[in-house]
Amino acid sequence: MAGFIDWRIVPTEYPNLWFKMTSHFADVHHAHCSRVNRNLTLMAEYYDTQNMFDLSWQLTQRTIVHDQSKMQEPEYVPYVWRVYRTQWNNDPKKDERSLLKGCFDDPTLDQAIRDAVNHHITHNRHHPEWHFDHDDMNKIDLTEMVCDWYAMSQEFKSSIDEWVAYVVPRRYHFGKRIPFIMTTVALLKDLDVSSRIRES
Repeated sequence: MAGFIDWRIVPTEYPNLWFKMTSHFADVHHAHCSRVNRNLTLMAEYYDTQNMFDLSWQLTQRTIVHDQSKMQEPEYVPYVWRVYRTQWNNDPKKDERSLLKGCFDDPTLDQAIRDAVNHHITHNRHHPEWHFDHDDMNKIDLTEMVCDWYAMSQEFKSSIDEWVAYVVPRRYHFGKRIPFIMTTVALLKDLDVSSRIRES
């Protein structure tokens, strides 16, 4: 680790680099929230057509607050590092190699990121971890969760159906909420396809 800098001093000691990192995080965060909010809006508009106005209104409110905690401590700094490390690992040029490799390999950064992720999922209702019993999630929580999952599948060009089939049963403990989740996934996919056809 000799010669490597401590990741905690980057914001103050390397302001140009920190600006680059925070700008990248802001772009990634905004893009993710835009996808989630588009999905939430599709669902809100659908429920509006079904005269389920309270559900529609509450989903619209979730577009305002989704993932806001990532922009505040204790989540913000570790999430900036988490997102930039992913970008750095995927960049063949590996800018700032000698400066950042030591930071990325620092186990204290790994722990800070784990702590930030745990804080995020336990302080936001659309994550099952917020709830003592995952089946306690209400329709708003579940719909935002599905919109979040679908946004991730859109970003990574993966299948939300595979996520629901293979990852969800191993990670979460849903029982009575499974039918609503499956219905919401299918509905959101249909709404998305219909919306894109209208936009083309």
